[in-house]
Amino acid sequence: MKLYRSSRAARALACGALILFVFAPIVWILIRSLENPVPTRVTDIPGFLERYLSFAQYEAVLFHHRAFWAAWWNTLILAVPVLLLSAAVAALAAYGTVSLRPRPKKWVMGVYVLFSMLPLQMLLVPNYIVLHGMGLIGTRLAVILIAVFSPYYFIFLYRSVCQIRMETVEAARIEGAGELRIFLSIVLPQIKLGLSTFFLICGIEVWSMIEQPLVFLQEEQKYPLSILFRDMEPGLQYAGAVIYAVPMILLYLCTAKDLARGISNWMGEGK
Repeated sequence: MKLYRSSRAARALACGALILFVFAPIVWILIRSLENPVPTRVTDIPGFLERYLSFAQYEAVLFHHRAFWAAWWNTLILAVPVLLLSAAVAALAAYGTVSLRPRPKKWVMGVYVLFSMLPLQMLLVPNYIVLHGMGLIGTRLAVILIAVFSPYYFIFLYRSVCQIRMETVEAARIEGAGELRIFLSIVLPQIKLGLSTFFLICGIEVWSMIEQPLVFLQEEQKYPLSILFRDMEPGLQYAGAVIYAVPMILLYLCTAKDLARGISNWMGEGK
């Protein structure tokens, strides 16, 4: 009994240490975001509150930092089309691959897995050459195209599409339904959980991308917020980081239930 209690206490201690390790940077950023960017001398309690419990950083970022909001809108202009288009492209590609015969399907999956193993930095030069030939360097479309046609997104949704009962699809084909009707009416509703998780993961990746905009845009006026942080005033970076994370927190709250259900289903299949 004592051994059981000691092992249970050790597990609880390990979990607590892990939680502290994960959340310590977040708590530190929140605390530092309440620090007044203008140093003041602390001599009493009101002075302490003015120094370490102030919303001056948020006021400066929200109401007086035009470059921050310009970069924020640049991020949104890149993120929304990438999210919608990548979901459509990846879902259609996954459905088309599942419908193939076993041998071609194996070859297609092999190609996708091969490209997904290549580091992003290795593909920047070939992508730059192609986009330069198309005359898209310096445009937002260059970043959107590279982000949309990512093999990672296909592999992620492929597992969800594989869970669909193909007997339902075959029955719809016999009834005369076209492929687009089947995809919209049968496939999409059955991969809802996978799409919710996809939007969360893809959204976080697109919202924080650095290499693609830095290489393909080449104009500071079009840079997203993830690049602006390097030039932001040190006294405002903490509040800017908190505001920068708000859209992703909201996206997580919108997809949390579907994410939990999807993880439970995958764990149930593993058993």
